[in-house]
Amino acid sequence: MAEPPDLSLPGRIVLADPAPFLSAVTTTPVFHKNLDHLEVVEMWALVALCALARRERPDHERCDVYTRGKSSAGRFAHAVGFEAARQGKEFGASQIERTVAIQRVSPGSSAASVAERIARLAVPSEEESESRGALAYVIDELLRNVLQHSGDWHGAVVGAQRVDAARGGYTRATVQVTVADTGVGILTSLRRFHDIPDAQVALEKAIRPHFSGTFPEGQTGSLDNAGLGLFFTSEMAKLTAGRFLLATRGAALLLTSDEEAGTHEMEFLPPPRSGFPGTLAVFELPLEIQDRNALLDVIRQRASERTPGSTTRSWLSYDAPPADAEVFAVRERVVDIADGSALGERLRAQLSLGRPVVLDFTGIGITTQSFLHALLFHAVRVGWAMSARVYIVHASSAVRSGLDYLESYALK
Repeated sequence: MAEPPDLSLPGRIVLADPAPFLSAVTTTPVFHKNLDHLEVVEMWALVALCALARRERPDHERCDVYTRGKSSAGRFAHAVGFEAARQGKEFGASQIERTVAIQRVSPGSSAASVAERIARLAVPSEEESESRGALAYVIDELLRNVLQHSGDWHGAVVGAQRVDAARGGYTRATVQVTVADTGVGILTSLRRFHDIPDAQVALEKAIRPHFSGTFPEGQTGSLDNAGLGLFFTSEMAKLTAGRFLLATRGAALLLTSDEEAGTHEMEFLPPPRSGFPGTLAVFELPLEIQDRNALLDVIRQRASERTPGSTTRSWLSYDAPPADAEVFAVRERVVDIADGSALGERLRAQLSLGRPVVLDFTGIGITTQSFLHALLFHAVRVGWAMSARVYIVHASSAVRSGLDYLESYALK
């Protein structure tokens, strides 16, 4: 087999100007590249290249990307586990203190532990554990979103980097999070249930609340998906003057912000049909945010306002439950959608008999909207239909906010 062509890239690959990189990997989807030829390559591009170069990919799709560590870019790639992730091997702890090494996240596995490590990178202080949990929530939603819609049986590649102020053009300390896959792309995923003309429209719709390739338009969720991951990420970038890049087969959308003016702008990157051979999502979040839970509340409110026909019937009750109601504990080990669905089935069995239930959230500071969705989306509907209430006890303010938002669209 002939050696693939060399990928023509600029010497510096940075998120401030991602178009040349995306145009190159779109034009030459199978290529050869020595990372030592680069002057600067940011973490997001390494994650994207690693996804394209994974050893399990078929020969006619796999890209040949390597480094011998003879340049600063090559040494950086080696230090953050590029080759180990490409080969599907364990890398261990990152050799660079301000990174979470490039690694695989597979379908069916929990993204929560990876999200926690990335959040700890941004918020290391134990005194800010609640704030760290809020950030982990957003990252977890993003990872789950990509995994659910990629159609890539190899899963996704993830990495994160903390960048200090006054370094590489940054004016604020920032964490950059990236997830990439080589799956079917957002357009193909959404077309399963929606009439989407092209990839640009697909990207615009993908960042709306409750818009997903796993349930029809007008619905607000399937059993295991609330359709909120990309919405939460893009809204957080808007509210914090961060950046958000979403690229897929046929299009790339970049959201940038003007910190001083408090405005943001979204643009489709040239040239036309430039994107990524799969899906690539990158978001940057300033580390100066003091109250990330309050930020999530604002995003949930925005989602509620943009969800047609939403209502609040208050079928979830925070009053004292009846003494004979069965209590179900949401334990800390319950972290993924499968566990949420299993517990949700037990709730529905009781509610279908007209019996009220109690959900005890003791010890749960925050959990993802996807988990709450799997747990209660159908249970709340069954309870309402059977006039059997769901009582909530010991829920933190963050959990309660997520529950209230779920009820607003579950009973529309």
